[in-house]
Amino acid sequence: MVGGVAVVLAGAIALQTLFIQAEEEYLPPGGMPPGVSVNMTAAPLGQALALEAVLHKVPNTASVNASVTVNVHDAANGATMRVGPCEELLRLTAIKQCQDGDLFTSAKPHSGAFAPVAGQHVILTTYGNGQQKDVAWQMPAALHTTTLLTDDTGTLWATPGALAGLDAAVVDLHGTLQPTSPDGNYVEHVRNALAPFGWNANAFSATDASTSTFVLIARVLMVGSVITLLLAAASLLVVALEQIRERRRALAVLAANGVQRIVLARSQLWQTAVPIAVAVIVALVSGLLLAGLLLFVTRQPLDFDWATIGIFVATAVVAVLISTGCTLPALWRAANAEGLRDE
Repeated sequence: MVGGVAVVLAGAIALQTLFIQAEEEYLPPGGMPPGVSVNMTAAPLGQALALEAVLHKVPNTASVNASVTVNVHDAANGATMRVGPCEELLRLTAIKQCQDGDLFTSAKPHSGAFAPVAGQHVILTTYGNGQQKDVAWQMPAALHTTTLLTDDTGTLWATPGALAGLDAAVVDLHGTLQPTSPDGNYVEHVRNALAPFGWNANAFSATDASTSTFVLIARVLMVGSVITLLLAAASLLVVALEQIRERRRALAVLAANGVQRIVLARSQLWQTAVPIAVAVIVALVSGLLLAGLLLFVTRQPLDFDWATIGIFVATAVVAVLISTGCTLPALWRAANAEGLRDE
């Protein structure tokens, strides 16, 4: 059973070390903290623009990449129209002049892309709460055809004034916020900023699911290793009780000759403690060597979670001490004079 404790302890150390490397490998490269994705669907234009402004005020934010869009189509073709103020349009495109109310379309759209003309009747489509919503709309007269729209902004760009009078909730907002430094509560700060905008504004960190998975794996590994060590200690208790039962006559003779029970108890403790101490040392060295070998084979940096290793070692030692303590009542009974009787 002492060997079982050593094997379990060595295996737990090796598994925990490999798990640390797997968790670190999942983190974004370069040590950059993960970004937070934000989206709001089927919203009024004013609400979407207000949310975009709020995102820039979230604490500990390094950059915000957000866009307000609406799907535009006729009976045959469609495109995504981006909506933003002139300041954003001038910054992201090569267009030099803009005033609120303008709408720009590409003079050289991709093959098959939708290129509407001024006054054309189109449909604005959005998907909210699992349902499609269509709103009829007429392209404004202030529609400019230009070759200065870049590919990454699409074939249509509208300023908020171009959608004046459109009260329907047909625009979507999608964005990504990048924190300046790792912060486990950053996604909660973003969600707090979204709270005034209702149910359809939400934030999601790409590592939320992975973090939860790694936390679950870590807990399962920790609990499983501790339970296995406790089971090994329980088996050790059974063996110790069996040894006391087999030696009850010798113990009774020692007690009858004046050997104090405390001496017998210390003897029992040393008989268990010495092998366990040797087993723990061997298990610790073996576990570290095995973990180091596995990390070397998988070409991972050598890194140990000493706090968890300490918990494993302490659990093994405490479990053995408790199991030894549980043998003392049986030792007292075996040391009684009745143990001298022979059947």
